[in-house]
Amino acid sequence: MGTLKQYDWSKINQMKAAFDEKAALPVSNWKVEPEGEPGEKVMTENDWLAARQADFSKLKRKKALTENFKKFQRINNIKYTVTASESAAATADIYASNPWVSKTELWNLKKNRIPPVPKEENANALKRGHLAEDYVIYLAESLLNEKYGEKNVFVWQDKRLFVSREYPWMFCDTDAHAVVIENGKPRFILIEAKTVGVHNYKAQKLWLSGHVPEYYERQCRHEMATFHADAVMIIAVWSLELNGYAYQFVEYDDEEEKKLINKEKDFIESLLNDEEPEDLITPVLTSSFYGRLFAKSNEKQQVILPPESEDTINKIIDLDNQMDELNEQLELLEAEKCVQTNRLSRLMGTADRAILDLKEGTFIVREHRGHKRDRFDFKKFKKERPDLYKIAVHKKEVLDEEALKGFKQEDDYWIHGELNGNTRWDIEFKEKNEE
Repeated sequence: MGTLKQYDWSKINQMKAAFDEKAALPVSNWKVEPEGEPGEKVMTENDWLAARQADFSKLKRKKALTENFKKFQRINNIKYTVTASESAAATADIYASNPWVSKTELWNLKKNRIPPVPKEENANALKRGHLAEDYVIYLAESLLNEKYGEKNVFVWQDKRLFVSREYPWMFCDTDAHAVVIENGKPRFILIEAKTVGVHNYKAQKLWLSGHVPEYYERQCRHEMATFHADAVMIIAVWSLELNGYAYQFVEYDDEEEKKLINKEKDFIESLLNDEEPEDLITPVLTSSFYGRLFAKSNEKQQVILPPESEDTINKIIDLDNQMDELNEQLELLEAEKCVQTNRLSRLMGTADRAILDLKEGTFIVREHRGHKRDRFDFKKFKKERPDLYKIAVHKKEVLDEEALKGFKQEDDYWIHGELNGNTRWDIEFKEKNEE
């Protein structure tokens, strides 16, 4: 990849005016990022989260809303939004779902039904994503220069929050924008940065093969619909080495865009009509959400179920019985497999590989022995190297509950354990004459 050209800011500013606000409207001129350059104003995390909930009061009090958006909001009366990262969850009934948020969870969050138990988030992964953005822009500009020629490529960042002029629920912010001149005509391209774990070889292989996860494709299509862009260049990065990234272009497809827009519209309608969708695509994620939402259970409380719940209860009982039967079969199969593998173990001894030559071919047997997690011998280390022990070994955070006796607010600091998918429902049936 060659050296990047000097920025022609006058030309880039013309491009920004012509393309960024052609189909989308900036909600605010403040940037959506953790911190800006000296003198720049950025949205706080609370500002951004509130805007995602269609609550623009915080930005309004700070006089951060654009005048055009104020007029737009008055005309459209925006009550709910869908952002690009939420699109896969909002459209999960026809598309591959978001692997982190179910449609049910998104719907409830839009209704401000916040679980008392917070979801565990990988803060390091979020930080890596922000740090990777500048490198991804460098890669994008270099790759586009090679493809279209340096004079035909214009790349810029526009970290503002935008709303679609045509679909007032569609909000998004992007990592970077570009215009390339191809055969004398401009192509408007959005740039999206993704990070992959350095040891996640399976994901790296998929990206290198040209595969774009469908939930990321939904995000790209949401962004194209918002900006009326021609394509999204999505770049996945896992290292700073020359082969530490992969990229693909997600091209605009009119039929796919319409399907996405219609499904997002249905999701917004369900919110307006207060009709919670049933999640048949990601039930395990929904179960995890309910586990956090209802973690503070009240064992003394009882509700009366409607008559139509009988079918649900009977299905739970039936599925439990089927699972019990399958588990019994699995235990028998595992025991039988152990009998056979024990015979091989006696023959192989300490070897982890064996072969059996037959007339038709050769069996190659490889044994992958499982080990429990290695444990550090703190006792030996302390005895033999007390000097290093004092430096390297730190006490874990352990709560001395005895010291907190009398502290009435102690319960406020306990995070209730969420319910999980292994919860077993205890269902019994009593005949009328048993009551």
